[in-house]
Amino acid sequence: MPSQITQPVLLIGSRNDRLLPSEVEAQYLSNIFPNHQIITLPHSGHACLVERDVNLYQLLLSANFTVA
Repeated sequence: MPSQITQPVLLIGSRNDRLLPSEVEAQYLSNIFPNHQIITLPHSGHACLVERDVNLYQLLLSANFTVA
């Protein structure tokens, strides 16, 4: 069954996530959302968006991810 969600989706996975395999989960979700982009954070853990070195705004800009 094709996804009814067609809006752009940015999937963020962390390579050092010890709570769940977020890289694998991002790949799984990419099969569900047809209009997706994936960013993998190579040095981040599960709570990547609150880490000092991770800037969500910069991630969105680097992916050219804009919300209209």
